[in-house]
Amino acid sequence: MSNSEDVSASIVNISHSVLTYVYNAVVFIDDASAEVVHWSLGAQKLFESGAKKLKKLSSFENGDKEDRRAVFIINDPLLGTTERVIEDIITSSHFQNCTVITSVSQSLHQHLATNEAQNAETQTDENVFFAEFETKLLGWMSQKNGQAEVVHIPFSFASICSSLFFVPAFLDLCPFLSGDVRRIKDSTTVVGAEGDISSVDDLTLDLLPKSRQTTIKKLVSTLSSLCEELEVNEDVYCLGATSRIIGTELAGLQSAKARRKAAPKKASLILVDRTLDLTGACSHQQDSFLDRVLSLLPPLPGHTADVALNMSQFFSSHSSPDSSIIPPGCLSHPQSSSSRDLLSQLITSRKQTNALMEVNRHLVETISRAKLPMGSSKIGRVTADSLEEKLQLFRNNQELLAKHGDIVQLTAACVQTLSHPQLPHQEELASKEKLLLQMLGDDVDQVVWKHMLNLMTEELDRQEPNLSTDEVLLLWTYVASLTGRKISWINDNKRELKSRLVGLLRRDLKISDFISNLVSSDSDESISSAADQVISRLEGISNARARLQEIGDVLDTGLGAKPPSYTPLLQQMMNGIFDPNKPEMVDVEYKSSGLRDLLKSSFRLFMNVAKPRPSDNPLMIIFIVGGVTCSDVKLIKEAVSSKAPNTQVIVGSTQISKPANLLNLLFAQDHLYSAPIPITTGWAGMMGPALDSGSLQCSHEILITTGWAGMMGPALDSGSLLQCSHEILITTGWAGMMGPALDSGSLLQCSHEILITTGWAGMMGPALDSGSLLQCSHEILITTGWAGMMGPALDSGSLLQCLHEILITTGWAGMMGPALDSGSLLQCLHEILITTGWAGMMGPAQYSLDSGSLLQCLHEILITTGWAGMMGPALDSGSLQCSHEILITTGWAGLMGPPSPCLHEILITTGWAGIMGPAQYSLDSGSLPQCLHEILITTGWAGMMGPAQYSLDSGSLPQCLHEILITTGWAGIMGPAQYSLDSGSLPQCLHEILITTGIRQMAFKAILFAGLICFCAAKEFAWNEWWKNTIIYQIYPRSFQDSDGDGVGDLKGITSRLQHFQDINVGCLWISPIFESPFADFGYDVSNFTAIDPLFGTMEDFNELLAEAKKLGLRVILDFVPNHSSNHHRWFNESASGRDYTNVYRDYYMWEDPKAGCNSADPDECLPNNWVSVFSGSVWEWSETRQQFYLHQFLKEQPDLNLRNPIVQQELRDALSFWMQKGIDGYRLDAIYHSFEVPSLEDEPMNPDYVKPPNQTQEQYESLLHTKTTRLPEVHVMLKDWRQTVFEPNSVEPEKYMFMVTEAYDPPDMLVEYYGTEEEPEADFPFNFQLISGLTEDNLSGQTVFNLVDPVFQYLPDGRWPNWVVGNHDNWRISDRLGAKYVRAINTLNLLLPGTATTYYGEEIGMENIYVSYEDTQDPFAINNPCCWEEYTRDPERSPMQWTSGQNAGFSTADKTWLPVNDNNKEGVNVEDQKADPHSVMSHFTRIAAVRTSTSAFQTNHLNYAMVDQDVFAFFRFPDGDDSVESVYLVAINFGDDTAIRDCMAAAAAYGIALDQIGEITVHSRMDVEDTTVDMRSLSLEAGDALVIEVSAEFITEPPPTTEDPGAASLLGANIGLGLILLSIVRMLMS
Repeated sequence: MSNSEDVSASIVNISHSVLTYVYNAVVFIDDASAEVVHWSLGAQKLFESGAKKLKKLSSFENGDKEDRRAVFIINDPLLGTTERVIEDIITSSHFQNCTVITSVSQSLHQHLATNEAQNAETQTDENVFFAEFETKLLGWMSQKNGQAEVVHIPFSFASICSSLFFVPAFLDLCPFLSGDVRRIKDSTTVVGAEGDISSVDDLTLDLLPKSRQTTIKKLVSTLSSLCEELEVNEDVYCLGATSRIIGTELAGLQSAKARRKAAPKKASLILVDRTLDLTGACSHQQDSFLDRVLSLLPPLPGHTADVALNMSQFFSSHSSPDSSIIPPGCLSHPQSSSSRDLLSQLITSRKQTNALMEVNRHLVETISRAKLPMGSSKIGRVTADSLEEKLQLFRNNQELLAKHGDIVQLTAACVQTLSHPQLPHQEELASKEKLLLQMLGDDVDQVVWKHMLNLMTEELDRQEPNLSTDEVLLLWTYVASLTGRKISWINDNKRELKSRLVGLLRRDLKISDFISNLVSSDSDESISSAADQVISRLEGISNARARLQEIGDVLDTGLGAKPPSYTPLLQQMMNGIFDPNKPEMVDVEYKSSGLRDLLKSSFRLFMNVAKPRPSDNPLMIIFIVGGVTCSDVKLIKEAVSSKAPNTQVIVGSTQISKPANLLNLLFAQDHLYSAPIPITTGWAGMMGPALDSGSLQCSHEILITTGWAGMMGPALDSGSLLQCSHEILITTGWAGMMGPALDSGSLLQCSHEILITTGWAGMMGPALDSGSLLQCSHEILITTGWAGMMGPALDSGSLLQCLHEILITTGWAGMMGPALDSGSLLQCLHEILITTGWAGMMGPAQYSLDSGSLLQCLHEILITTGWAGMMGPALDSGSLQCSHEILITTGWAGLMGPPSPCLHEILITTGWAGIMGPAQYSLDSGSLPQCLHEILITTGWAGMMGPAQYSLDSGSLPQCLHEILITTGWAGIMGPAQYSLDSGSLPQCLHEILITTGIRQMAFKAILFAGLICFCAAKEFAWNEWWKNTIIYQIYPRSFQDSDGDGVGDLKGITSRLQHFQDINVGCLWISPIFESPFADFGYDVSNFTAIDPLFGTMEDFNELLAEAKKLGLRVILDFVPNHSSNHHRWFNESASGRDYTNVYRDYYMWEDPKAGCNSADPDECLPNNWVSVFSGSVWEWSETRQQFYLHQFLKEQPDLNLRNPIVQQELRDALSFWMQKGIDGYRLDAIYHSFEVPSLEDEPMNPDYVKPPNQTQEQYESLLHTKTTRLPEVHVMLKDWRQTVFEPNSVEPEKYMFMVTEAYDPPDMLVEYYGTEEEPEADFPFNFQLISGLTEDNLSGQTVFNLVDPVFQYLPDGRWPNWVVGNHDNWRISDRLGAKYVRAINTLNLLLPGTATTYYGEEIGMENIYVSYEDTQDPFAINNPCCWEEYTRDPERSPMQWTSGQNAGFSTADKTWLPVNDNNKEGVNVEDQKADPHSVMSHFTRIAAVRTSTSAFQTNHLNYAMVDQDVFAFFRFPDGDDSVESVYLVAINFGDDTAIRDCMAAAAAYGIALDQIGEITVHSRMDVEDTTVDMRSLSLEAGDALVIEVSAEFITEPPPTTEDPGAASLLGANIGLGLILLSIVRMLMS
């Protein structure tokens, strides 16, 4: 072996040997192997070798349908979980050839599989395990001609540079400490062994837990493989107890015997325990500059030994405005010899200045090769500024950055390290360490304890901490390892240490990742247990060298004037190895590997032989178990070069040590098991989440919440049976007996779910099938006797009488005060609810009941008392409007969805707070009579009415009202019917109903009702415009709700969450593609346009979704992709089979011959033109079968359909009609402007503003101006045709209008073309993305919003409707795009501007993007651009919906979801928590949506600007009508960074509107603001505030005319006019 470079090359060659297997394969790789690829190969090398895709080894991954080869690169044994994951991947794919590359030898596999405890390996046939596993692979593939192979390649070594490598598969391996010995001693089952175990030196492999035995055996096998690759016969030496166990196993390894005999060279392998000396590893006095880089710069995501470099300095703001989208740089460039050489020099440079000089030299050489104008070079000190100046030569030069990125990035690492803001603090810590070392004289013990305890006390007393708890523990580790046995761990010292440590752990629990790993919860028990664990480990560290004889001390306390000093253990070991005066090193144990070595070692006194020494061999491999620092490598290299320059040395370890890694390894990692340290929490771990309710006693929370065998302790502090039941049954779940989770604040709903769902613990008799709470209560209370609580027998079958007798006679469990003597239900309710306080929920009775009106009574009860605080603004009317405001404005505890003109949808769809049963009929008519009939009669009006004893012979309103109100007695409130209905006329009916029953005067009610009928008629006219005032909610089905536990959302999951849309007042669901697909682009590559993909469910599931949505009044639209299909579609397979004219599918796609005149044999050099795909690279893909190119504007797996072919057009029309007949309400047409290309195939012009990204190899879509492939006139011809032939014919049924919206990222002046004309309409509207594409965090302002909003109205055609979109599956979420504090503001803008609002799932709770590493990336757009994948990935905005704070946010029960769940679901960003929080983002969204859908002013096309400046954007909304409008709504939003105070009256006057000075707040984005009014002369808006204010107004000039359809407007106006006239008559009658 000539030099260490050759050794390093051999290590890298091991990694390169996998490349021969990856051609044309999907490569699945585990985490450890991914780290090896990063350092020893580079992912690009796999792709250059033919790999198709690189995926994480996970059960949630699989191959696409066209993938036939798979390669698995794995560092774990092919057993247990690993085997199951491989099986999951293969069985969910279509592979025909599978190769498994494992770094674990076959012999070890055989041993682990047969679990032979005594022998390291078995003597069975070498091929048995791999052959058996190959058989399993064939079985999983289920392919008759499948091929399978298992190969052992020790793909385990990550090569940092020529002198350093590490083995990522053993990151969690830490040498044993004394505390581990106690645990082993307590748990050992080895006979006779217990008394022999007194220290770590007594440990042997068979005493360790099985999992740790396996880890060590794997490491032994890995080291043996290394020696085999290097072709050496190794002498094994050990320093430390854990190294001795490893060395013993390696020396005795049976499979290594033949290798050693045949090896032509010798080497010394020295194993060293890291824990013997941690002083340098945890010190901030780094001797290697690379250590400083690693400790200061942030880690590269997904990697343990690399750093993330900020590369934004190399890009101008106009080319990359957001630095967060620029991929980070790193240290690893495995294909660059110059970067590996520079890394070696950064490790071994003696001083920082030397390191910078080497960096500068490499950079200057690079600049020279690049022929850049460096200018005059001054001789002087190399500084960060001088290096930065040179780096600027590469700014915006992407070609040079791609070519010389290795040296540029390493230089940037040095510059960013020297300018890091934490560098001064790190130097301060280094000074503390030096000071502490100088203080260590004779009385080490007293100095250490006094100084360190005082330091901790000072930190606890500080208001602003100077040292973090992590840094304090690093100092303690430094001291414990440095002083060793010189400090005493007596109980008094440990008690003092623990008290301070507990304080520090609690202080930093929320801000330290390390402490979060260490401490399981914030309970006192958990923190105390963690502190004990830390102290035990520190004591073990100080005793680690207790058995060493020669090098047991690393601290020299000094004598006289000589100051204390530190001599690293590795330095002492190296000096001893090369010291000729020390023929034997007692502490470095030699492990013989054969009889000859045994004789040399044991009988050397009787033979003329010497004991082998590490310095005897020309190659020395020093392997440190538990981590190595670059300073260690520098020290070792210097020792060898000074004492034995002809000896080659290479250093390896289980990890590259950094302070953060070291803390986790020492204190937060279990040394015996591959799992976190078990922290004892007390009380047998029975408690669930911490309970913070003050309403129950602690014993109640302990006993009931945990179930504790149902044993209840003390009485609960509430005397109310209902309250008690609520707290016991709801809060605690009654030991798991409850069914669905109850989230309603309504006591009635709660009682209903308790009594019906759970069956009240089996107390009920006959089965109850009524959804009516009153009926249920009757059956429960009467049939069961209410558990014996009732007094006298009840003999009345009348529910009202029954309730009276139950409630009055029994006193309702003692809740009531004075006896009630009235049989009147109204009086009864009054006395029950008010006198008793209804279980304490209501306030004092502050009114007198002087009205016989049930509505007035309810108004006073519900509004005055606040109904447990559930209501919103106070209501001042006792009329029907009161009920409307109660039910709609307050949402009845949030249960209702959007109001509609039909009472059916309000009362039945919402379930009237869950009291009514399901709607079991279809509402064929939107008419009021039919609606009332079906609501009141069919449902039984909450069970209060008797049976329907009549038939509804007429749809007339008089007959309906007569039968409803008179026959049924209107719940007993009215008197007997003392008249007959002689006339079917409305006046006569109203007269008899309203006058005879004594409610009000006939004229008033009759005329009022006539006015209401006119309004209803006007509303009914617009049945085909349901889409105008709804809210469209985009569902990304993969991420919405998983019902079957596979980690991917599905249709049943959507169905289970439909109530959510009613909760937030959403009316229309847009579901992204669910059609059959191989998912190359997540469903936008359709392989069957009329089938549901099994990933999402079945057609039955879809039908159920539609049916349930209709019951709730929800519209459903689907995503349709007309531009292309999947290359797995039957049409494409047939089309690609040949171009013969007998092939009816030959022209279904865009086929083209190679470019004329091209003579190259390579088709890729004969592309038809220069067109570029949206996903980068050419749009042309060669088909070997057809010998032609096909066009794909997106992925090659998405061939473009030939939409000029009339047969293809008809195929798509049929597909559109298919789903319309299923019952959907319309479509979003995806990527519509890509549908046609010019037939001439002319080249597209170059984009003069395009700047090529660094390291980009493929042409990018932005490089061309797409004048030949987008926005062709044929697009509009097709849309007009589809409107006439598909959409209109399917819109003939009542209430069934087929809605069309198109997707086109165009400015407003171009978008208008998609509306079509009045004679030939196209889309109802094209999606307007101005608020997505035009708003950024940098330009967000009131003026910018105006500049984006106003052009929409300026270009909007007459009679057309605007729309707004603020988020979708292709763009960052609002929180990340604009800032979290503006989420409410943007939601307000979106929902309250005139037009249809579209929102993206999760925006109603303020969801945020997630981070997805390249290894975990799913988006093909990003995968195709590995150089800058973070810029292209769309995965961050597609993370699973966050429903709860529990596992996977309630999205799935899977162990792993298809994309990670954002951890902030535990911090309140979830539906469940926000639903319960009246001040949450979701509560605000719900309130704004309710205002939008229930207030006429927000259902028009009127918009008047009120104020526009740099911070504020404000506008008026007002209802239809003329200048008699009495009030308007002002929507005012502050998009600035500071509080804005504005004079709205003056601003409004400038727009022709005179305002009153005082306005009433309808909605405030800060929903905890208590003010209900504002002064319009000085409106104050904090940053991000959005206010909706109702204010009296008068138009000085007439409001602008409506832009709605003229015909609709005229009829609508006529009906409204008639209604207003009738209402005017009402006013006169009232006066």
